[in-house]
Amino acid sequence: MLAGCGSGMEQVDIDVSDVPPSQTILDGHILRSEKGELQLEMTAPVILKYNKPEDKSIYPEGVKITFFDEDKKPKAFFTAKRAETYDFDNLLKASDSVVIIDYRSHDTTYLEDIVWDSRAKRIYSEHPLRSVNGKKVTYGDSFESDDHFEHPQILRQRGTIEWNEE
Repeated sequence: MLAGCGSGMEQVDIDVSDVPPSQTILDGHILRSEKGELQLEMTAPVILKYNKPEDKSIYPEGVKITFFDEDKKPKAFFTAKRAETYDFDNLLKASDSVVIIDYRSHDTTYLEDIVWDSRAKRIYSEHPLRSVNGKKVTYGDSFESDDHFEHPQILRQRGTIEWNEE
């Protein structure tokens, strides 16, 4: 039992960066399915899970996600050197060397960052990007897709360059 005298409660500021994770996962491997069908496989060398001040997970050494089609064949691949997921908002925010490979169209898209909003079923970036398909490079100001990578789009395209190696 503790007792004390004083004029009231004092406010104590806690630096969020000092709060240790509630759980640390090494060599994380997560499978997500919907109605029994495999949707994606996510791997990360380190996952830091926090319950306070908000429910979130940090992937400080990067994340790799493979998206599957209805035949369980990979249809897209996503990687980033850093990512965070926010449980309450169902958001994934990835940054630093984000790469998306669409196996069907053979497009490889390079982005600064990307947001995946699971509730809105939308993946997007509001920053400049570059998409490569064979000998064709397309530049744009933003990216948008549904969360199954069925309809990826480069918005506000600024130009396309095609080259011949001859």
